[in-house]
Amino acid sequence: MPVENPFSSVTGVSTAENLAAARQRGSNDPNDLGVEEFLSLMVAQLENQDPTDPQDSSQFLAQIAQFGTVSGIDELNNSMSGLVGSLSANQGLQAASLVGRDVIANYNIAPLAEGGDFNGVVELPTGVNGLTVEVADLAGNLVARVPLGPQSGGVVPFTWDGTNLDGDTVDPGPYQVTATATINGQAEAVPAFTRVKIDSVSLSGSGDPVLNLEGGATMRLSEVREFY
Repeated sequence: MPVENPFSSVTGVSTAENLAAARQRGSNDPNDLGVEEFLSLMVAQLENQDPTDPQDSSQFLAQIAQFGTVSGIDELNNSMSGLVGSLSANQGLQAASLVGRDVIANYNIAPLAEGGDFNGVVELPTGVNGLTVEVADLAGNLVARVPLGPQSGGVVPFTWDGTNLDGDTVDPGPYQVTATATINGQAEAVPAFTRVKIDSVSLSGSGDPVLNLEGGATMRLSEVREFY
């Protein structure tokens, strides 16, 4: 007469269900199986199987492999969680060291300090016959033009001295920039980015630190194109 599977007799559930329960080995629930309990039940299964109809060895090895896979995945998940936490903390410390430095990102607005300059870069996909940066206030009113002349492709830095079209010094505050290039005789808009100072750093739940910029804008560390 076949002997009842000890997994079922002890727990009242199938082997597969016990494998799932074994994943909860860190739990305080006394009904959950840990590694030692699982192995004890496996030994009991071998000792109490019907000698005239023993369990197929491939099935037995499959049970061990399944448990090993479950256990390995749990350990990998725990290791990865710890690694992510360490990386996030390290990234936050590195970001904090950036306070006071300037960055260039996908952002075209920056504050002009009293008596200071306004800096940024233009990104050109190819060489151009002419390049002009225009500075406007936040209402879109043109304030100044910065002619840069012919340029080869790539990143082109620019500086605005804080004077308007009439040569007068403008008030401090935020200004925005746009750039126009002459390519094959046609005027085309090209990306322009400002250089701005980092006032402080905030840590977000996503792990990507948020940079609080001079003038009130914010951006994520991953959005920065260049540090100074």
